[in-house]
Amino acid sequence: MPLFFLSLFFLMGPGLPLAHSQEYSANDDSLLQTPSDIEKLIVVQATSTTQKSFVLRLGRGENIIPGVRALFSTEKISIVGECLEASREYSLWKPWEPLANIPFKKGQIITYNNNLDSVWNKIPELKETLEEKRTALLFIPPPYWILRYSVARTMQESTTETDAEATPERRSQQMEVIYNKHLYRKLDWGFGGRYDQETAILKSPNLIIPTNRYFLIGEITFNFDKISKTMNNMYAAVGTGFGYSNTKVDSAVSTGYSLLFPVVRLGFLTNLHNNWSLLTEFVGEAIGSTEKFSGGDVQKTNIINAKFALGLRF
Repeated sequence: MPLFFLSLFFLMGPGLPLAHSQEYSANDDSLLQTPSDIEKLIVVQATSTTQKSFVLRLGRGENIIPGVRALFSTEKISIVGECLEASREYSLWKPWEPLANIPFKKGQIITYNNNLDSVWNKIPELKETLEEKRTALLFIPPPYWILRYSVARTMQESTTETDAEATPERRSQQMEVIYNKHLYRKLDWGFGGRYDQETAILKSPNLIIPTNRYFLIGEITFNFDKISKTMNNMYAAVGTGFGYSNTKVDSAVSTGYSLLFPVVRLGFLTNLHNNWSLLTEFVGEAIGSTEKFSGGDVQKTNIINAKFALGLRF
């Protein structure tokens, strides 16, 4: 008895007809041929207990010979198989990858395709996903600039040697210029400069107190995934800064330093054209200032701002 039929004997068990399947009769060729000459639906006749080989009703009459390779697919998986033995009507196959097990069972209908390149045509979504991930992993975004303008309103403040009833109403505006670079995956980091122009209004006594601040700033930005079919995305950032400040009260001027920490922002990026994008942000920040008057008096001010910002990224 040839080796091929011995294999079928041990795979299928004695007395089991080779053409047997649950729903296909001996007169059925067990093949549902698609319009393509190279692609067919076929029933798995038997599988080995080790899941390393399987038998198909596909033989030399259809140009199947030992050494031929083909693609076998289900709805969820595809493997490349190599023919070990073939008779006129049947063939014995194994996975081309030695470490692989066959993902089929006896009686299962699978797709046979003798064009190995068609794996990408069989799973186009997988190809597209893999290409996107590969491109994303290899792509390093170029550096970019941000110009940002914001308006702020002070939500809470404390000033040394100032009565609670004399707490002023503070409003301010800021201009920022930041240079950003890619850090890691979805993270960017940036550094730059910021100018604050703040006005404190006291009603009793009636005073307008201007303050100017100049900061060196830094921030780290996390970019969320792009919205489907767009170049737009949300992002979140945290930043800090340190710099010089001065305040004028009537004819007296105090100078000192200011610490900006933390700055927390949540924004939305809208792509305008090519590398130009509009930034819309809601921001919360804390500023602490220590200033000294010419007479030696020291005044410390701590404020918490809520802000709305617009920016251009390019």
